[in-house]
Amino acid sequence: MTIQQKLDSLNKKSVWIFTKQTVLFDEAFRAARLFNDAVNSGGSIENYFTENYYRYGIAKSNYRSLVIPQMFGLITKTPFYSRGSKYTNERTTAIFDLLNQCEIGDQNYNILKSEQLLKVRIKPIIDTTADGYDQVLLPLLFSYLTLKELAIKYNISGIPSDQFYSYIATCKRFSEIEETAFLLSQNPNVSTFVQEYKDRSRIKPLFEKNSNLLDFSNDKVKINSHFDDYFYENLVSKLELKELELILEDPNAYAYFLYNCQKFNVNLIDNPTENEIITDNIIPLKNILEISDDNETYDSEYVEKVDEVKEENINAEIAKDAYKNEPRFSESKRGVKVLKNPIFGKIAIKQSNYKCNVNESHTTFESKKTKRDFMEAHHLIPMNKAKEVFEEQNINIDCVENLVSLCPNCHRATHYGSNRVKKELLINLYDKKEEEYKKIGLEISLEELLKMY
Repeated sequence: MTIQQKLDSLNKKSVWIFTKQTVLFDEAFRAARLFNDAVNSGGSIENYFTENYYRYGIAKSNYRSLVIPQMFGLITKTPFYSRGSKYTNERTTAIFDLLNQCEIGDQNYNILKSEQLLKVRIKPIIDTTADGYDQVLLPLLFSYLTLKELAIKYNISGIPSDQFYSYIATCKRFSEIEETAFLLSQNPNVSTFVQEYKDRSRIKPLFEKNSNLLDFSNDKVKINSHFDDYFYENLVSKLELKELELILEDPNAYAYFLYNCQKFNVNLIDNPTENEIITDNIIPLKNILEISDDNETYDSEYVEKVDEVKEENINAEIAKDAYKNEPRFSESKRGVKVLKNPIFGKIAIKQSNYKCNVNESHTTFESKKTKRDFMEAHHLIPMNKAKEVFEEQNINIDCVENLVSLCPNCHRATHYGSNRVKKELLINLYDKKEEEYKKIGLEISLEELLKMY
């Protein structure tokens, strides 16, 4: 793409847009605290907000400002991009629970705050306009990576803010990083819409008032040198952007990614110490993407993630029509990677009242996390068939309708039992799931299911 082609592709709505309301994370967190107390009070959330907002240090009494903690992943938003959703159905999230154990501004709080700022996506989940559905990136990460590319390849350490708005803040996917850096290396002309972009976008205050990763001083944009190596070594060098895009493209996978701590473990607010490099990060994609091969094996990591999901952090409406969402796949040397959402597993277990779907009398132990009987979620049609089923029937089998609640013994039997044991279990479970399959239009016979095992 040439500079002129880039400029010709832009219109007034091309820039990244964020809410006209406050972009301050700390105020969003205070609003989430108020929301949590309002839910626990049992009364009207709207009335509680109006009557108590000032007690929480919130500037305005308009309860609709709760959309900001939703954007930051502190309160659920179900479904994304919709108007008129009722807050009475929403819940505070797991990441909020962790933040709520901290004092605003302390180190742990700032680490979690930095993670949530990094996870805000374009298009934001609170945006109800018809624009921007093809925008699939994390803007702070994308901005850093493009400026990093510009510095390494072209020895350019910063760009005018008008160029930032014209070239970086109008991109849609991570795949545009190299091309954007190349265009910027030529000191290009800016868009005729640049002033409108600067007036409408609010990207600068979102970044500048919540973190110190980027420097916006003197009408230029550059990476803050105090954070560059620290951020790159601790997180950026360990990310797979193609796999990250898979998560951003799937609303339900992104919801899990946003609502739960992914242990980024980077603090983009307090200046890092000279040797502050973390070597044991758990990379977020590992928790959501799994290798799917012909030998479907017991997935202990998925079982653990399902157990960690708390009932009180779920709006079950997130699972509605999940079977209609196109599944996301990524080819790798190890095999096909496919998204699998722990939230759906917990909903299936909750719907079964923490009982084994094979036999409700099966005993198990009390979960350390939930204080309920420990159960495990299992995809009855195995996830290594996800691509095949979607191509043939246009149905995503990572859905509650295809999940069963099993005691640990029965779950392992579906993977490691003899053919006789597997057959007995599958006949039992198929009989209980057949009607749900029919309701979503999923056609599979018992004989076909048995062959998958």
